Amino acid sequence: MDILPKSLNHKIVGSPVMRLTLKIIILAGIAWLVCSYMIGFYRMPSNAMFPGVRDGDLCIYYRRQSLSVSDVVVYRDPDGQLRAGRVAGIPGQVIDFPEGFKGYTVNDYSQFEDIPYETILPETSKELFPMELGTNEYFILNDYRVNANDSRTYGAVKEDAICGKSYSCSGHGGSDEGHKKSGASGQ
Repeated sequence: MDILPKSLNHKIVGSPVMRLTLKIIILAGIAWLVCSYMIGFYRMPSNAMFPGVRDGDLCIYYRRQSLSVSDVVVYRDPDGQLRAGRVAGIPGQVIDFPEGFKGYTVNDYSQFEDIPYETILPETSKELFPMELGTNEYFILNDYRVNANDSRTYGAVKEDAICGKSYSCSGHGGSDEGHKKSGASGQ
């Protein structure tokens, strides 16, 4: 199959090696465009999303997606580091951590999730709750809630800091050492 019209193909590129080289360059350009504007890759560096995503797992995410509650996303924290987390609140919702309550509320409703860890407000939190999410702001939590390096600590995440919605996470590239250190088990 020739990519160029026949009249140009014979004039510009005469040898089969040159045609093959040109096709490889064009395909590489298309692959670069897809990876730059449509999808991205992220290797999970910690157990922050354990048990669903483990240390070392490779996540593929779509860059252009609408987001809803429970979506796993890849985003940049205020320090510019890439992280993965689960959307717990979307624009216009009010997030709160009522005193004496082991969990959080969204618009005054308790949230019940399949996450086996308590969701508490860390003592190091500098954010004030209740927090009303503004336009283009999302509240993102880790699945392994003991690790509080998420919106509980640094507040709402702006939409432009969200790189994309996770499509797939697979593999187990890390070791179980991280799970042992954090108190999580692979069981």
